[in-house]
Amino acid sequence: MSQEEQQLQVIAEQSASYEYNIYNYFVQQPKPITAQDLEQYPQIALANKAPTINQEDEMCQVQGNKEAYSENKFWLYPAIIIPETISSSTRSLVDIIRQGIVITSNEEGILYFIGGCVNYNTGYWRSGKYLVFQGGTQLGATKEGSIKIHGGTRINTAALKEYAKVLTEENLTQICIIPILGRSGLSWVNPTYYKIANKVTYEESVNQMILPSAMPQLLTYQPELNRLAVDREKDFYYKSDTSTYISLSLPEQLIRISGRFPYPYPAYYTSGVIYYGDYPSQLFLGYLRVVISNFPGYSPFYTRNGLLYPKIYNHNVSSDFMLNNMSIGAPVYLSKYNPNNGKLCTDYGVLGLVSAITDFYADIGGNIVTDRSLLSQLPPDDFVAGYYVLTLVKVPEPSNINQYIKWLKQENAVNIVLEGIRKAKNAISSLISSGVLAGIAFSAVMAVDEWESEEQIIRDAKTYVDKLNKIYNEALNYATSCIENSPNLPRNAKIIYIQQVQQYLSNLMYEINAEQEEEDILFCLKLEIYNYLFNQGIKPPCNPHGEEEEE
Repeated sequence: MSQEEQQLQVIAEQSASYEYNIYNYFVQQPKPITAQDLEQYPQIALANKAPTINQEDEMCQVQGNKEAYSENKFWLYPAIIIPETISSSTRSLVDIIRQGIVITSNEEGILYFIGGCVNYNTGYWRSGKYLVFQGGTQLGATKEGSIKIHGGTRINTAALKEYAKVLTEENLTQICIIPILGRSGLSWVNPTYYKIANKVTYEESVNQMILPSAMPQLLTYQPELNRLAVDREKDFYYKSDTSTYISLSLPEQLIRISGRFPYPYPAYYTSGVIYYGDYPSQLFLGYLRVVISNFPGYSPFYTRNGLLYPKIYNHNVSSDFMLNNMSIGAPVYLSKYNPNNGKLCTDYGVLGLVSAITDFYADIGGNIVTDRSLLSQLPPDDFVAGYYVLTLVKVPEPSNINQYIKWLKQENAVNIVLEGIRKAKNAISSLISSGVLAGIAFSAVMAVDEWESEEQIIRDAKTYVDKLNKIYNEALNYATSCIENSPNLPRNAKIIYIQQVQQYLSNLMYEINAEQEEEDILFCLKLEIYNYLFNQGIKPPCNPHGEEEEE
């Protein structure tokens, strides 16, 4: 056994004891969690060894987290969603940011965001463009932000009202399914699903979850989002005419957060949910119980050697770890010990999504607070620790997405969004048929504010088509000049390289944020071309900064 494997085994054993006993201490004997409890708890927890089965399951969890982080398995990271247009009454980012997952669909070019959403009746989400970030990828464009986009969506007021009909603060599900138009040829990786064994479906696997159920991990960007919400408390929006928009610099910050490993909160899952309303019982999984503290300071799971999570979290203060509505929709991942699986552990996969926070006790400056308004506020500086009860819903696979939409009673809302997306797809096809480069047609349509009719989309896209055609020709001229002026390249090689770089540039046009300034787009394209040629073994005699290369 290598030193790293030995270290992981020690962490797993200690973490199993820590988590097993924390839930004996706080869950089986329900009580508010206080700062004094936490000070005493680590010694109590580590003095009582967890049963073997818990140690074995925790070993699989530790290994799953370690691989997800160290191998940058971005398809396991949560997706973040935020609207571009918000209500003027929005108090902070806590009101408008939610998390979830993104999966492919059975229809070419369409993805689905499945995760937390905000009830239109609260007034914070508004019609318009919605931005989704996952694994450092951006779906949706803003006037500034990432040069590369891979798709996007529009939600109009009619759709928001339809979603709102099945969402209330009292319900156990605040989950929405939101279609997204993806770029042609986008290779999207669906999250791995929890399965107890090969050839057993996800649905069969979760239906076999029994008590004592599991110690999964809640993967969420909560610490990073809390810090962002506090830092941007005064400037997360701007006003233009009669509308309020998120700050132009926010998407860049969110795309950076989405490219980092999320924070894995240790949790305890128990099956069975007492639900209200007319949702089908098979939608719900069970309860997730989470004890919140400044984990790097207490839990052995969060070792400071960097094996299991980025060291950046060591610098977070206690209030950063507090859960609030921004974690609604966040995925919960599980791996269990199962040597009959052909290997020791099941795949580390998504078990379910957080659909609501049903109960909690928070230690705020030595006082236990249960006021639900705390879930929609910025975390108070004197937050010490908390005990939270979350409800989980199942996640759909692409093959049963339609059944899942019916379970959530969101057929009308989803169809309204899909109708706009299909009109956008038709507009792109019409532009291509008229001679517009496919990538330019896609990026131009992605920049249009509304997708109400094919004719309107084509009309509104014309300005962006003209702009991108001009930029494309200038970038192609730059590339041709680079190759033509490259010394020691025979004529035939130059012709081949020009053809290759033209194809490369055509593909780049799919990712253009057409709302950015011309000079910014052109510079980024030149830089991409320069790096492309350099990686082909050509040192171009042209500099994207406009300076001559030194010999």
